[in-house]
Amino acid sequence: MDEFAKNQPTTLPPAETVPDAMLLMPPKPESEEARSHKRSMLPKSGKPVRTHPRTQPKNERPKPVQAKAQSQGVR
Repeated sequence: MDEFAKNQPTTLPPAETVPDAMLLMPPKPESEEARSHKRSMLPKSGKPVRTHPRTQPKNERPKPVQAKAQSQGVR
């Protein structure tokens, strides 16, 4: 396993070789590609689209099935 790992090119250097300056650097700002992707996901108004049922307002939410089952049980 170790010999196999040595033969593979590593994307990150071992922790011992990382200079202190790298550790003190702030995280890289978001790339332009990621920002434009997030922007394209938002509608023109800037508000997120309500796609998940839990994020819908209560008047748009379908009536819960649990209440129907209780009313049948009362009969």
